[in-house]
Formats: sequence, C-alpha cells, structure tokens
Amino acid sequence: NPELAHYARFGLEPIPDPAVDEALRASLAGLDGSLLAGAVNSIGVRRDAQALGALTALLQHQDGEVAAAAAAALGRIGGPEAAAVLQSALAKAPAPLREALAEACFPCGESLLALGRGAAAAELFDAVRAAEVPGRLRLQATRWAILARGAAGIPLLVRNLQGEDGPAFALALGVARELPAEAVSSALAAAMGSLPPERQALTIQALADCGGPA
Repeated sequence: NPELAHYARFGLEPIPDPAVDEALRASLAGLDGSLLAGAVNSIGVRRDAQALGALTALLQHQDGEVAAAAAAALGRIGGPEAAAVLQSALAKAPAPLREALAEACFPCGESLLALGRGAAAAELFDAVRAAEVPGRLRLQATRWAILARGAAGIPLLVRNLQGEDGPAFALALGVARELPAEAVSSALAAAMGSLPPERQALTIQALADCGGPA
C-alpha cells in the first residue's frame, strides 16, 4: 500500500523478532520502485546479515533508487563480507551509483574498525580515495584511511600536509589532532620547513593543540 507502507515498516523495524527479517526479505520479490527501496532501507536499519545476497543482487537493479538503497543497507550491515561487496562494486559501478557506494563504505569501514580489522578498513577507504567520486568523499576517505592506520597513517597525513590542495592541507591538520600526540607532533615539526609561512602558522597552531615533545 503506497500510503501505508512507511507506517508498516516503521512499525516492523523495532520489533526484536527474526520473523520481521524473514518478512522483509520475502517482500523483496514482490515489490518495486519506492516500495522496494523502502523495504531495503528497513533491512539496513535492522542490519540483517542474511540479506547480503539479495542486497548484492539489487545493486544491479535498473531503478537507481533501489540500487542506492541496497548500497546504503550493505554499508549499515557492515562486516567483512559487505565490505568486499562494496569494494568490488565501487570499482566497476556506473557513475550514478558510485557516489552511493562510496557513502556506504564509511559506515562499513567503521564496522571493520570496531571489529579490530584496521587493515581491511584502510583498504576499503583507499578504494574510495581512488574512485571517481566527488572530492568531498575522497577527502572523507582520506581522513578515515589515516585514522584506520593509526600512527602508520602519518606518512599519508604528511603527504596531504605538503601537497598543493588547500582542503587536503586543512584535513591533514584536523586529522593530526585525532592521532597520538607524540608521533604526530614529531611529524608536523619535521614537515614544517617545507611549508610556506602561512601554512607554517596554521601548523604551529595544530602542534599546540596536539602537544607532545616536538
């Protein structure tokens, strides 16, 4: 029912019973358009890992709204299997879907970090950095790629600090404030001499915020 479907889904989503997941998965075959996209969204809200196969197939759906909803649901479900699907799809997706896939990689990557799989998360974020997506998404992926690596991400931070791109420089200073103070402050101090004066001033501010022996 186009008028009541949203209410039905919102009623189902918080019910802690696997019968809800079974009902939502079963509904996919009989829905289309916005109703199908809505059911897919609800599956994502419930993080139903048993729906990964169906969601992967829906990435190929001719309706862009449905394919984008499938990408978002995969990102919310997260975990290594969803990450592999998103990374593979991102490499070959048509332009209209690529942005939705990239957006989905962020919550999926965070789920990998929560599982202690920093290397896999970094690989997923690197895939977004390499994709033909809007610059804001590549910048966001760069931040997460650095954070996923921890202290090992400092060389990537420094490359962005020393590059010509202004937003990337600002991002590097922001991420520096999120990393362990001792390692990052030494890296910022070492990079100082290669920066123009106006960037040196901003880097000094970041050093003050970070603290550390440097």
